Amino acid sequence: MEACDPLTLAFSGIRLALSKLLITPLGTAFDRIVIDSDGDLILRCGNSWNNREFQVCSAALRRAPPRLASVEENAVWRMDRVQARHRRMGRVAPGRQSRGVRGVILSIIHARFALVPTSPNPLWLFNVMVLCNKYDKTHTVRPWTKNWMTVASQTTYEPPINLVEDPSKISAWPLLWSMYTAWELGNEELFAQKLTYLAENVCLDKQGHLVLEGNVNIDLETFYHLGPLDILETMRKRRHNMIRSVLICFSFLVERRTENGPACHADGVVSEKEKELCDMAVLGSLWKQIFRVRGAHLPKFTNKTDESFRSFYQSAQDIVSGVLKDRESFADGHANCAPVNSFLNKSLKIARTMLGSPLAEGHKQYLKAQRDKSGLTS
Repeated sequence: MEACDPLTLAFSGIRLALSKLLITPLGTAFDRIVIDSDGDLILRCGNSWNNREFQVCSAALRRAPPRLASVEENAVWRMDRVQARHRRMGRVAPGRQSRGVRGVILSIIHARFALVPTSPNPLWLFNVMVLCNKYDKTHTVRPWTKNWMTVASQTTYEPPINLVEDPSKISAWPLLWSMYTAWELGNEELFAQKLTYLAENVCLDKQGHLVLEGNVNIDLETFYHLGPLDILETMRKRRHNMIRSVLICFSFLVERRTENGPACHADGVVSEKEKELCDMAVLGSLWKQIFRVRGAHLPKFTNKTDESFRSFYQSAQDIVSGVLKDRESFADGHANCAPVNSFLNKSLKIARTMLGSPLAEGHKQYLKAQRDKSGLTS
């Protein structure tokens, strides 16, 4: 048998590889999801290394809302065209959207309801809501609204109180995902609840941005799907007012004993001198505990602290608890003269009641319109 030249073998291999590449349809590099087996249009999503395409009916897209219909009408046609059941099947690129959730929206348009999950995970649900908002398709998810709201309402988040806790075990993303779901589906009560919770748990970074602590600190200034356009300002005001309520509480405790006369309410009859000594003991204990817990004075203004309200309130509780322990050293009959924890809790409750709902009238009007679309009754 005649030996082959190595160079000839190399060129033969190259020719074989090129022939396979040339006869392989370019579309096979994409994962194909058949929404309509008779569909005459291919929608291609993603990027050069992670793509998916959907076989759909162009007529169904034209019956969709204007934003979604424009995908089919105004898309740039590209790639090769092939014959499909004696009709031309074009390939268009509707943009770099989430491919899995786009398939669900297309399934709803084509009445393929069995492909729509009833109990999805919060991230998947969030992505669907983003697309519903972009293409004005919220009204199409009515059959699943109740189940999806159950998923959103069960999403919880417990932020770290201080640096001692391990933030790597805490994920803050589900809170943001579920809050946007409530906003898009029009659940006013759930959205207000999560917005309030979020406002009380955000802190400020060195640039003054609102940050949510967790396994990855989330800069809310760069998170584009939270709800209304003024949501960050709403959170800033809420955080400011809640921290201010705690500072007012401590200011009252100090002023009551320095400017407004003795605050001592000891058992029995005591002299004015003894009342003054009692107030001095309470103030001394208060300052001692403030420095023990915080290492410095309490800030005079809310813009002097960058911590979250939750962390700030926790430190206030630690201060009051320390003062309560110091009562053992007070004179007989003066054990009840120190501020008690119930005073701080009562002040917080009053502050929350006075602040009321974090939602403005414009927020409520939008949520009502979304409820009408999604079919929520409350």
